[in-house]
Amino acid sequence: MSVNVNSGFDSDVNQSVQPPLGLSGRFSLRWRSKPPRKNSKVKFEHLLRPFSSFLNNNILLTNKSQDLQGQYSVFKSNLEQIARKIGDIEQELEEHYLVLESLKPLPGDRKCFRMINGVLVERTVQDIIPALKTNSEGLKQVLDDLVKQFNNKQSEMDKWKKWMSHNT
Repeated sequence: MSVNVNSGFDSDVNQSVQPPLGLSGRFSLRWRSKPPRKNSKVKFEHLLRPFSSFLNNNILLTNKSQDLQGQYSVFKSNLEQIARKIGDIEQELEEHYLVLESLKPLPGDRKCFRMINGVLVERTVQDIIPALKTNSEGLKQVLDDLVKQFNNKQSEMDKWKKWMSHNT
């Protein structure tokens, strides 16, 4: 950026310039060496410094808001992921419960089949019932842990929201 200067200046001149775009404050320019000659072009790059810092601050604010949105998105996605896991485990628990209820009235020596890693294995009812009970207890424990984790994440997100509402 260059400006035509039509008047002579003394050795150390202060000139006030209105900031661009209605920014508050005034900027002063100083020539510490020889003053510019009459009708010469003077580069006012240092005029851009305050404006560029204003732009950088806006970029920082934009980056900050993007960071906050990113943090919020991470919180939400973590909660959704945990909720999906909870739903899957609840569904598995329901399946275990239905199978246990359907096997209870059957005699213990009756043949039944259990799928283990995609392979059907022949067992008896008396062998399957304890394994199903053990699996369902393990699933209940995992479900309880996931519910605690979900509640912790939810409270952490609520604290973060409260902190953000007070600090912004």
